[in-house]
Amino acid sequence: MNGLIQFLTKIQTFELRIVNKAELKSSIKEDGNKQAYSLAHETHYYDSFTFKSEIRVLKEMALIDLLSLNDISLKREFEQIKKLKERFKLIWTNFHQHYGEFRAEYPSNFIFAIQLDYLFIVNNLQSDYKDIYIGDEFVESLHDTLKIRDKFLSELISEVDEILNPRETFEEWMDKQKSQQQTEDVTLEQPTKIPYNPDAGRPKFNHQYIDDFLQLIKTYFSEEHFNQLAALIKSDEQPASQLIFS
Repeated sequence: MNGLIQFLTKIQTFELRIVNKAELKSSIKEDGNKQAYSLAHETHYYDSFTFKSEIRVLKEMALIDLLSLNDISLKREFEQIKKLKERFKLIWTNFHQHYGEFRAEYPSNFIFAIQLDYLFIVNNLQSDYKDIYIGDEFVESLHDTLKIRDKFLSELISEVDEILNPRETFEEWMDKQKSQQQTEDVTLEQPTKIPYNPDAGRPKFNHQYIDDFLQLIKTYFSEEHFNQLAALIKSDEQPASQLIFS
């Protein structure tokens, strides 16, 4: 897991350099001998591409390490990596709260204000009482190095997520659609089965009209037979034996 450790350590460690203000590319040249923070070596500007290339290689080594893990270990490491992503989201929020697009100089406590020292490892950080100059060049460099680190961290998270949760290819989607269509076709071809109802042929009398019905048939039966039939109809029951009327 050495590759993963190196990658995670690298993107969480900021190597501040303290230079003279005159060495900066800032247009403000007053107090040239004043100490100033610099992170230009950790960006892809100012003829410095080494940092970005190093982060990219370490990310690939980290992925190789993760691929060697079983599913349980991979999921555990993945959860820890996602927690680091949340810290990057927080530092971006803090950064934009204190960033000024047209500011040439920032307060000496800027690094503490955005909690860079709390969320990450910041080497060579001095107390804000030392009044080390923080100019727009440093802040822009910090923005760029954060962007590089966040970019490769996001790439690693996406690659691991793809391993744990493979995306459906177009061919797989087409196969699924065909399978669903075939199932629907078979279902349509099968006739709908009507459940057997043993009482389907048995007449049902609406009790609301029983009296009217009995009045209509009364003249066709003897009084004895009519009373037997009326009792059965009103109780909605079948006779114990077949009734024969003559």
